Amino acid sequence: MCKHNISRNDFRILSAIIKVLLLAAAVFCTIGCARHDVNRYITIGALLPLTGMDSDEGLRALNGLQLAKEEINAAGGVLKKKLDIIVLNDRGDEEYIVKQYKSLMDKGVAAIIGSSDSNVTLALAVASEKDGIPVISPTATNAEVTYGLKNVFYSSHFSFDDRDENAAQFVTNYFNSFSQMPLSASAAAYASVYMLAEAVKNAGTTNKEDIISALKEIEMDVITGRIKFNENNAPRSNVYIIQIKGGKYSTFLN
Repeated sequence: MCKHNISRNDFRILSAIIKVLLLAAAVFCTIGCARHDVNRYITIGALLPLTGMDSDEGLRALNGLQLAKEEINAAGGVLKKKLDIIVLNDRGDEEYIVKQYKSLMDKGVAAIIGSSDSNVTLALAVASEKDGIPVISPTATNAEVTYGLKNVFYSSHFSFDDRDENAAQFVTNYFNSFSQMPLSASAAAYASVYMLAEAVKNAGTTNKEDIISALKEIEMDVITGRIKFNENNAPRSNVYIIQIKGGKYSTFLN
């Protein structure tokens, strides 16, 4: 039998890892682990890549969802009910996201936010179309375009150095909550929660057909700009040119 001696440093590292895992489990259960009382909660689902190559974008989006939920509930919720978000990992996988989508449907969510990658989001859209469930994708762009590159320009609908008052307040709140600067995934996920909340308010119900109709008619100012969906259900919003140089993000052109 082989014996391994564990140093104090190794033990501290192992303890830290266990704490992180326990905290992650607690967070996901807080966000939503079971079907809630429909008389007290309005529940939406989210499918994001929380593991894998796109996990950084998924985790930033998760932060945006959480921040928006807390603000909306602090302001009174939606239709006098608390807003809850059940978040599941889609792994960035086209087949797995369909399984996770079915899990969310079993929990009775009113709408879904997700995913990040375009191909994975398309698989979700095909599955959800059969059920007529409202779906908003925060980003649906391919992260591999800029993966590994040291100096690159890309277009985005949000910049953390935007001087708009609401955008600046979001950046401050996000940084204070998560100790990191928000990128487009964070802002788009945050805005998606507010759009769904507004659609539910305008519809006056969580009926999926009414939410979809309300989304089609929605026109509102969010931190990514003024949102209005066109005839193809694509939103119009601000466009920034972001430069990544030396690992740092900055607005190159608005």
